[in-house]
Order: sequence, then structure tokens, then C-alpha cells
Amino acid sequence: MDLIHSVELSTWIPLLAADPSFLEVFVGRFWNYFQVALGLGFVIFIHELGHFLAAKFFGVKCEKFYVGFDVPISIGPIKLPRTLGKFQWGETEYGIGIIPLGGYVKMLGQDDDPRNAQAENERIKVGNDAGETQTAAPKLDPRSYPAKPVYARMIIISAGVIMNLISAVFMAAIAYTIGVPYTPTVVGQVIAGSPAWENGIQPGDYITQIGTMSEPDKQMDFREMSMQVATDGLQDPEAVIPIKLENAQGPSELAFRGTKQFSGNGRFVALGIVSTNLAEVSSGKPFATFANPAIAAVDLKSGDKFLSIGGKALAPNKNFDAILSYEVNRQFQANFYKPVEVVVERKEGESLKQHTVTIPPNPMRTLGIGFKPSAITAIAKNSLAKLAGIEVGDKLVAVNDQPVVDGWTLPLLIAQKAAEAEVKLTIEKANKDLKPVVLTLQPFDPSFDLIAPVSGIMTIKHLGIAYQLEPEVSYVEPDSAAAKAGVQVGDKLGKLKLIPNPEQEKIIVTETDDRTLTIDEKFTTASMMSMMQELPADLETVAFFTRDGVVHEVDIKTQNSSQYSWIARGIMMEPLTRLKIATTVPQAFKYGVTETWNRLGQVVRFLRMLVTGRVPVDLLGGPLRIAQAASIQAEQGPSTLLIFLTLLSANLAVVNFLPIPALDGGHIMFLTAEAASGKPVNETWQIRLTVAGVLALLCLMAFVILNDIVQMVF
Repeated sequence: MDLIHSVELSTWIPLLAADPSFLEVFVGRFWNYFQVALGLGFVIFIHELGHFLAAKFFGVKCEKFYVGFDVPISIGPIKLPRTLGKFQWGETEYGIGIIPLGGYVKMLGQDDDPRNAQAENERIKVGNDAGETQTAAPKLDPRSYPAKPVYARMIIISAGVIMNLISAVFMAAIAYTIGVPYTPTVVGQVIAGSPAWENGIQPGDYITQIGTMSEPDKQMDFREMSMQVATDGLQDPEAVIPIKLENAQGPSELAFRGTKQFSGNGRFVALGIVSTNLAEVSSGKPFATFANPAIAAVDLKSGDKFLSIGGKALAPNKNFDAILSYEVNRQFQANFYKPVEVVVERKEGESLKQHTVTIPPNPMRTLGIGFKPSAITAIAKNSLAKLAGIEVGDKLVAVNDQPVVDGWTLPLLIAQKAAEAEVKLTIEKANKDLKPVVLTLQPFDPSFDLIAPVSGIMTIKHLGIAYQLEPEVSYVEPDSAAAKAGVQVGDKLGKLKLIPNPEQEKIIVTETDDRTLTIDEKFTTASMMSMMQELPADLETVAFFTRDGVVHEVDIKTQNSSQYSWIARGIMMEPLTRLKIATTVPQAFKYGVTETWNRLGQVVRFLRMLVTGRVPVDLLGGPLRIAQAASIQAEQGPSTLLIFLTLLSANLAVVNFLPIPALDGGHIMFLTAEAASGKPVNETWQIRLTVAGVLALLCLMAFVILNDIVQMVF
């Protein structure tokens, strides 16, 4: 065995030395998992320490103090050790059990294992004094748990939860003393056709209060805000969500319903907004994976800060004293179809220097076909379309008297024409007896909404209308691969299968193993065309078209359009993050108490919705997903991990106090009945209920572990 170990080490050490990046990743991940194990163990330790100290205070003998369970485990003839380590100190055995799913303090006369309850009850009985009748109740060992008054036992049982809450406050306070990173709730982009789009939310709006929040919070985290909306929506999907925000026009208030339409799995309510970034080139990679080569060759480096685009200086956000990416998007979109001159600030040594570069337009990726636009499906409030009397069901049929032949390029066509001259739009009414509405738009700076990867919808932002992109071919580009392959107007696209080459295959990720994208209500034609802008040019695909009930397979390569440019240029931006820091000890503890209270509320609310069936049971996370989530938090730094452990402590406190036999709440339930009746609950019934509680907990544990595996693997 020693020889095998020596061979393995001699094989690995040169490899690690030859590849420092591998060693760095390995050590980094090991350190993250070590922090996670330490943190989770600490939360359990603190809980059991509460029981232990309270028991000692009331003179109860503690025979064992364990983090983890020291149960015997056998795999065939192999018997695993019950502990990872143990030692005896005084009358107590301290140890770490082999199963890391909790912990326990074994007190004299108390055992949560129903099989040992009868023997434990007999063990603590002592003989009666001389002269006492044989029928008198037997005396109990004065140092046993059952011998203590009810109030003392209640304190001992409650002490674990109390310690968890105290430790949660301290952990959160320490985290805020270090500084907890958060993503500000500034809107970077609005998803086309979403509730936010319909209600006029714009990039740059700063959301300060939402949903059931009691007061505004300018240090609210974007992810926490999204979770608040999601949980509010689970509780009542039809509830109107109140929102307070700030923008250049001042503070304002809105109230509208969210929707599940744009969430990844269709189960959570969302508003339809995306957070903003800094106006700074990403510290990771400056350009998107499949950025146009002409753009990727531009002299932009990580850390470059955008100062002006197209001769227009970018205005800094007054709340963060920095230029944010929505300003960059605004100017790039305004000039999407032409080269644009950009001024950036770059750090060179100890000095800052300005560099001017010209960024060419980004050709739109296409299959050489266009798709039929539907009638108007939604109209934004206070929009030009609303003021003009346009209604859902009407249809945009012509631009400058030319019929609309492609719904996908329609927003680009209108924007490009309106950037330089008036544009006449003809809208056909749903009621054919009414005359078409003709609108003349004055020149404006082009701008676009974000197309969602799920349930994608098209919009004409300046006009304020939304429509679907139907999978029916409405245009075939002459001399294109699609035209040569025989694709015809009227064909309906059902699926698109990507066939990447070996290099592309390493980078392109799809939900299906065979890389087939099926057009349906979730993955729409608009979603597919938007996704195509992030795929490489000359990517082989097989398109499945239906014509006269027959499916035709057509080989088509993605290609760059010679007529249209895309709205984004593939430049990656640095995320906007800030630190919420407590500057004084009282403020740190104030933040700690608030954080703990909010986390407790989240847990209680989730459990209430789970019991009432408003939360799908597959959202329950077990030990595997808890460890996975904790590892992700550990990567972001110690303060983020401490905040996660605060949530875990609150979770442990609430769950442990549920009135389930074998949990602390079950013990409190028995003690409350004893206090009310003046005598202990019938021993037989205690054992029966405890057995039922243990079985229920084991079933629940098996379910959440299986659920973890399913969710993580599939």
C-alpha cells in the first residue's frame, strides 16, 4: 500500500509543479471547501453548545458532546469508523461523528433514539428512602435531565436555538464590519415585453424599495430584490408589487404585477430587468467569446474606462460617482449601424492616460431568412403607440410605404431610418372596417430592449409596441445558403440543430446534449435569433422546416448580414459592486440584528408557503446543495460566507423549533403539555410519537438528498 501511495505522489508532484494554474485552482477549491466545512461545523457546534452550557448550568450530567452523528456504518464486511476523532474530558466524551448531518448532546436520562428510551428511563431510577411505600414514584438521579423542573428543561432545549440566533447576529455583525459586497439595484437593461417594459421602467432607474419592504434601502442587493419579488409572487402570483425608484426626473412610485413568463423555469415571478455594470472593460476577457474579429482586434484592454462615445461625454451616475454601462449601451445603440469613436481612460504605470479608438459596427448574424411578425401583443403605458390609439391586435404592416417582410429586422430597419430622417409607419387595425393608423416619427436616437432567452418577445422601443416573432418564414435572402437549399416563404421552422466543430464544441453550451433547439412557447423564434448573435459565424446547423405537412431538413451555416448591424458590440463590462460596511460597533450589531431578523422572516415565510403548497417541493435543498451554495459564497470572500452562515443559523433555529418529535420543538411540545397537566406525557405515547418523528425526518432527509442529486445532475 505504501508503494502505491509513493507512485501516486511521484506522478502527481511533477504535474502540479509543471502547471501552476492547476495547482492554484486545486488549492483554491480545497480552501473553499475547508472554509465551508468549518463554517457548517461551527453553526452545528454553536447549537449544541447552547444545550451543553444550559445543561451544565442546571447541573445535568452531559455524557457526550458530538458534532456529527457517531452511528455504526457497514458496507458489506467493511465497518467504517464511527467517529473522525474523540476524547474524554471529565465526565463528557467529545467527538466528531462520521455522518455530518447535525450533532447532539447526550444528557443523562435523555436519548432521542426511541430504541434506547426505555433502558435510559430505567438507568436513572434510584431506590426509595426507608419508610417509603413500594408504590411511591421512583426517585430519579438528581443529575439526570428528567429530574429537573419543567422550566429548566425548557431552557436547556431552547438554548440551542437561542445560541444560533445570537451567533447569527455576531456573524452578520462581523461580516458587515469587514464589508458585505452587493450589486446595486440600478436597472441596466429592460427585457422586451416584460412588466417593467410595459410600465415604463428605463435603464438607469434606481429601485430603492419594493414589495413588502417596510422602508427604502439604497444598499439593497439586486439579487435579494429579485428573490423578494420571487417569494412575493409565490405567495400571491396576482399581487400588485409596489415599487419606489429614483431617476433623473426625481423619485417616483409604481405598482404592477410581475410575471413568470420570463423566468428560466417558469415558476418564479419576475419584473423583467437586468442589473447594470460599470462602464469599464472586464477584468476577465475584454470581448465576448464569438465577438466579431474586427471588434476583437480593437485596442481595448481590461480596466479601460469609457469616457465618451461618438463625441458625447458619458454622464456619471450621481449615486455611485461612476459612469455605468447603461450609458455605454445607450450610445452604442444610438450608433449601432456605423463605426463609432470611443475615448477610454487607461492606467499605465502610476498615471492615467486617454486613448481614442474606433469600434466598427457588429454585423448581425443570420441564417439568410426572415420571420413573420405577429399582431401587436402589448403596448407600453404612456408610449407613443398608446397616445396614438394603437391597440393590442393591430399590426404594423409598412415602413415608409414598404411592406414589412421580416419581423426580426423590423426594429433595426426603423431605428436605422429614424436616426437620419422622418419615418412613416402604417398600422393596420384589428377591426378591418377602420382605417389604418399612419404615424410619422421624427428623427430620434435608436435604442433597443433586451430580448429574453426565455419567452423572447420583439419590441419597437421608441413606439412602445411588442409583438411575437412567428416561426413562419416570411423572407428568404436571395443567393443565400437558405435560398440555395430551397427554403421557401411559408415554411415553418420547428427545430434548429447546432453542429459545432471540435473547437466550437468546447465553448457552445445548450440545454440538450444533442444541441437541438426546439421552437416553442419558452424558446421562441426571437430567443433563437437573439442567441444566434452570440454564436460564431460559419456555424453549421440543420434546420427542420415543415411544408405541407412534410418535414424538410436543410443544412444552413450562420452568416454575417451584409445589410444589418447588431445592437451590441460584444465588449464585456466589469460588474458593478459596492460594499455595505458598518463604521461603528453599534452600527455593526444593528446590521447584524436586521440581517438575522430578515433571514428568520425568509425561512418562516418559505415554510409557510411550503406547507400551503405554494412552493414546489423540489426547491427544498439538502446537505449537498447547501454545501454547493456555501462553496459559491466562500469564493466571494469571508463576509459573503458569513452572511450565508447567518441564513443557515436562522434556518437551523426555525426548523429545529418546529413541533416535530425528535426535534427541539417536539421536546418543547411535550414539556408544555407536562407543564399544563402537572405530569409527564405518557411514556408509551412519547416513544410512539418520537418514532414517528424520527421516521418522518429520515424520509425527509432521504427525499432532500435525492432531490439534491437530481437537481445537481439533471
